[in-house]
Amino acid sequence: KDGIVTTLSYMLPDGRCPRQYYQKDAKYHDMRDFSDSIIWVADAICSYIKETGRVDILDVEIPFLGSDERATVDEHITRGFDSLWNLRGESGLTLMRGGDWFDGLGGINKYGEGATSVWNTIATYYAESRLIELYEFLGKSDKVELLKKRNEEYKNAVQTHGWDGNWFAYAYFEDGEP
Repeated sequence: KDGIVTTLSYMLPDGRCPRQYYQKDAKYHDMRDFSDSIIWVADAICSYIKETGRVDILDVEIPFLGSDERATVDEHITRGFDSLWNLRGESGLTLMRGGDWFDGLGGINKYGEGATSVWNTIATYYAESRLIELYEFLGKSDKVELLKKRNEEYKNAVQTHGWDGNWFAYAYFEDGEP
């Protein structure tokens, strides 16, 4: 629990997360804007709640990095996934930004900020599916419906733009080159 809460307290108010944080000295935070950071939180929070039954973690109020604003863990999660949703390319795939989980492709956005990640879009779909299960259990139908709508669009984007008939592309440069 403490690890989840601490990690989320390093989230920026707009839902983006540092690549890495250092509890003892903020000057060492890695502020590269990678697109996958929030995705891992869904698995952690859902697994924690399934193991412990402690849904009250969602109501813990914590700060945002570099801000006096505070919000619940649940609001931090919402802002993280809203950030992914609001930062998508024209294809509907999530923007690569500074990179995603596959560090070898990190930085392809330097050839155009419209670079997109098929992998990250699939991972977002998976993570939001986990959250849908949690929110269904908690009776949060407004969140369930929102995430289901988004997941349908992510699925369509991956099927339309990520699949070439034989293989899934991993990512695309801004000009559409896989």
